[in-house]
Amino acid sequence: MLYFRQDTGLVLEEQLRKTNEILELSGQMALIGTWELDLIHQQLFWSPVTKKIHEVAEDFVPDLKTAINFYKEGDSRVMIEKAVSQAITTGEPYDIELIIVTPSGKEKYVRGIGKAEFKMGKAVRLYGTFQDITEQKLSQQKIGNLYDQYFLAVEGSNDGIWDWNIKTNEAFLSRRWKSMLGYNEDDLKNEFNSFSSLIFEEDRDKLYQVLQAYLNKKTEIYEVEIRMKHKDGSLRWVLARGVALWDEKGNAYRMAGSHTDIHDKKVKEEELKLLLELSQKQNDRLQNFARIVSHNLRSHSGNLQTLLDFLEGDFPHAMHSETGVMLKTASSRLQETIQHLTEVAVINLNETQEINSVNLKKSVQRALENLQGIIVLNDIEIINEIEQDEFVSGINAYVDSMILNVISNAIKYRSPHRKGKVRISTNTVRLFKTLIIEDNGVGIDLEKHKDKIFGLYKTFHEHPDARGIGLFMTKNQIETMGGSIEVKSKLGEGSTFLLNFRYQPL
Repeated sequence: MLYFRQDTGLVLEEQLRKTNEILELSGQMALIGTWELDLIHQQLFWSPVTKKIHEVAEDFVPDLKTAINFYKEGDSRVMIEKAVSQAITTGEPYDIELIIVTPSGKEKYVRGIGKAEFKMGKAVRLYGTFQDITEQKLSQQKIGNLYDQYFLAVEGSNDGIWDWNIKTNEAFLSRRWKSMLGYNEDDLKNEFNSFSSLIFEEDRDKLYQVLQAYLNKKTEIYEVEIRMKHKDGSLRWVLARGVALWDEKGNAYRMAGSHTDIHDKKVKEEELKLLLELSQKQNDRLQNFARIVSHNLRSHSGNLQTLLDFLEGDFPHAMHSETGVMLKTASSRLQETIQHLTEVAVINLNETQEINSVNLKKSVQRALENLQGIIVLNDIEIINEIEQDEFVSGINAYVDSMILNVISNAIKYRSPHRKGKVRISTNTVRLFKTLIIEDNGVGIDLEKHKDKIFGLYKTFHEHPDARGIGLFMTKNQIETMGGSIEVKSKLGEGSTFLLNFRYQPL
């Protein structure tokens, strides 16, 4: 019977030894050490893992004072001293996370768990576990920093941020997302229905079509402009954008993105659209008026002139009277005005003409040939510095008309105090070639007439042939071709007109 008890004790001791070995191996794998403090004999025991965490040798013999000194001065040391004291005096266990400093000066985050054993109402032993949680804490801090960055980005952004768990239908809607529609933080639940219920009914199908096309991978982006219901009952335009995460089967399980407030932009676009529509209608009316002027009024004015011719044949003396002359002059001016209005309207009617390469040298030569008679008659000196072919983008008829207009004006408004001179040259700057027509005529007072120099029927001299049509037509023609016109002039000295043509084909 005695041998049986001894054998049983040996078996239990062996089982306990193996159990301790297993626990020690488990602790080493999990970096969890053990410790024990004998309060009767004031002896402290550390397991090998505990010593490893403290970075001390295996033969290191700890005591309570040196063990406490491993904890970083400040909060960590105060907390461990308080926890140990309370466990000994009240039996309250502890589970705390602290910082220790190893002999090499390295700081580590550790988790300490302690519990007291009492006999006869007195604490006789304190024991527990000791774990290195440095990597875990650093990971948590990194995640925390990323979250802080994300939170600051979300809160600081002018866009509303959303995050949708497609499987659970849960959603995160940022404060800006809600305030964009007039809602406070707690007014809307964080769920997909909070979003879907605020979509304007007429835009709901459009959004779902775009969303389904993206989730079915038929499109590469999710982006759509929709109207959403504001808390005050109005509608607000937003630009919704987002990206999805996909599982191994190719199914989207999460989606996140932003809402951008584009309401003011859309309102301006609508206003501009209405303005363009109105302008187009007005332009159509003007074109119809031009056709009426060209057909009906020209016909009536022609009939009137014919009747006056008949009257002159039947009553020649009457038509040579003061009244007759006034009638003939009025009829002539009427025909002239109708012709001018028709020419102006033709500019708009012909805006769709094809733009080609135009030879400036040949256009200038044609204009000089057409004006040869008045050039000789008025003894005008022409200095043509265009010696080789130079090409611009334009409409041949327009280019010819503009050059003829500007040169004829230079001759028409010549100075009576000096010999007339016209210099023609070119200059190239980047994509534009400038035709420069300079004269020494009477000039224009730009301080007085600067804002109306290219206006219709605007004249600046008392010349009998001044009509205010030529420069108006020239400006419209060159702008139709994507160019521009400038003028430099000084009263009494002359004028320089710069016709800026596109140098390369449009």
